[in-house]
Amino acid sequence: MTDYTKIHPESITEKNLIEVTSESLNSFVSDVSDDFFSPVKDLIKPEPAASKKGQFGPNGALYDGWESRRHNPTYDWAIIQLGAPSAKIKIIDIDTTHFNGNEAPYASVYATFAPNEDVKQNDARWFELLPVVPLGPSQQHAFEFEWTEPITHLQLRMIPDGGIARFRAYGEPTAVWPSDLTATCDLASVFVGGRVTFTSDQHFGKGANLILPGRGHNMGDGWETKRSRQAGHKDYVIVQLGAAGYIQYAEIDTCHFKGNFPARVAVEGIYAPEGPPTEYDTQGWTQLLPSQVSVGPHAQHYFQTSQAELLVTHVRITIFPDGGLKRVRLVGSRALPASVDAKSSNSSGTKNAVVDTPTKALPILPLTSSAFVEYGHVVQSYQDKSSTPPTIQTKRVNNGTATKFCNLSPLTNSYPEGTPANMNFCVYKCDPVDTSVGFTVEMLERHKYTTQSFIPMGDGGSRYVVIVAQNGSDDKPNMETLRAFTATSNQGITYKPGVWHHPMIALEKATDFGCLVYESGENIDCEEVKLDNLHYKIIL
Repeated sequence: MTDYTKIHPESITEKNLIEVTSESLNSFVSDVSDDFFSPVKDLIKPEPAASKKGQFGPNGALYDGWESRRHNPTYDWAIIQLGAPSAKIKIIDIDTTHFNGNEAPYASVYATFAPNEDVKQNDARWFELLPVVPLGPSQQHAFEFEWTEPITHLQLRMIPDGGIARFRAYGEPTAVWPSDLTATCDLASVFVGGRVTFTSDQHFGKGANLILPGRGHNMGDGWETKRSRQAGHKDYVIVQLGAAGYIQYAEIDTCHFKGNFPARVAVEGIYAPEGPPTEYDTQGWTQLLPSQVSVGPHAQHYFQTSQAELLVTHVRITIFPDGGLKRVRLVGSRALPASVDAKSSNSSGTKNAVVDTPTKALPILPLTSSAFVEYGHVVQSYQDKSSTPPTIQTKRVNNGTATKFCNLSPLTNSYPEGTPANMNFCVYKCDPVDTSVGFTVEMLERHKYTTQSFIPMGDGGSRYVVIVAQNGSDDKPNMETLRAFTATSNQGITYKPGVWHHPMIALEKATDFGCLVYESGENIDCEEVKLDNLHYKIIL
């Protein structure tokens, strides 16, 4: 038996612990003795228990929680398997909210450590974590321990029967890291020890939800602030990484936030092992993205950082002026990778070609309009109006049988006077490129006076890779802005005039691309540059 102290439930939030039994962390009820009246799965729902007073089902009155039959001579039990590989437990909360007259009069809790096993109720490895304690009607009962050893399963015993609304165990998931320090993972994930240490406002949804796994069920399991009424307002959270690391890219997910996503988002990092100040100050913080970025409704947005070699312990995510986010992923490594082996296949796909130029790894992210905005436009449809960016006009047309997404991409002709250019509507048949050992970027090209659009065609298409860079002050590619994206066969792209890019890279299959570009037939139509001093390698 572990020594315990009964505490006030309101003190739980002050301890900044993780609710490790929540279904939001992929925990689940693996077995139960009886849940005749109310399903046991309700025990680990993240939201507070709701009243169902006056509602009845085929078995009787409805409750938001677990309720068993009457007249059990011993006890009822439920086994919860943690979603985390294991966790240390600090607090147990047994909540009987709305159960009054049918609440369980007593309860106890057992635990065990049995990774990747389906533990049964009669397993000999169960040990008592909380002895039999009395429960009252419609209230929380919170108990604090010294830290337990890591456990994987909990068994709640309800003595002898009755109802319990919620069962919550708070603690710390055991961090599970890749063995390779240079391997990338989500450094902010709750499963590697990430924590949200400060939230400026969480009126509708908790900041701690941002680092949970998955994409949740609705807006309630994201972070959402109240509406602001002052000019220049902002809200923010501070995330402590599971370990100090180097962030390659950020994923900002607005899933379920369709009319209340932020207008802009900023991501900053700091190295502060003792913890940064919580008041909003720019001192010591470094912008990890080139600027504030725009996001859209109900979508995952991916942004490569501009400070991938900066060691940080904490990240501040600021939303302008307010709104909601579902999840934030901060993907990086605990150590910087060594330079990629210079002996790599060249951009023509020749397997045995060898280059002597130093090679640097280039992250590759899913293509989104928000990340591509400085380079061009993404041409695609959207699932429904609520998930369509508000800047895109839609119409129901063709007698109500189609949705038209208007003006997705401009087609620009800015050739100098005296050099006439005509629209060339052509097709590129691109052979698939073998990227199993990576793909080396050795050249870029641009069309200085025209946009260039590529639209994958037919059912033989595949994913493809888009590589772009902005023009530098020396009229050459600015390699600090080099970005790589994977696009689906449902996405087309348009390069802005003068944007440097690599020729199209088809992946799984030969792919036909319809191409729209203005051409004059002169040498100024297309300009190519070789990357002589440093090549870039993408790993898919």
